[in-house]
Amino acid sequence: RHALALGVSLGSCHSLNLSGVKKRPPSVNSVQCELGRRLRAAREAAKLTQEEAAAAAGIDYKRWQRLEQGAVNATVRTLTRAAEAVGANFWTLVSDTGAGPQT
Repeated sequence: RHALALGVSLGSCHSLNLSGVKKRPPSVNSVQCELGRRLRAAREAAKLTQEEAAAAAGIDYKRWQRLEQGAVNATVRTLTRAAEAVGANFWTLVSDTGAGPQT
């Protein structure tokens, strides 16, 4: 398991249930939830509030909350900015090993 995710218990991730909106496959939800857990762990390790991290990343505080909840299908750009805001590397945030892109 990834080092950032160890020891972090946020409970279960819930996706929004909006009528008329197609649900994402469970695998997408689990990836988003894991990214949210890792982002929150990195933010807490950096001793930042959600507001501080969001401001550093240049994104709205409410969007940051949704990122941590796993409720946002974030772009690579947003994840890169979020990782940098908490002093993490994008690849550390998204990969199992944190070693960078797989070739």
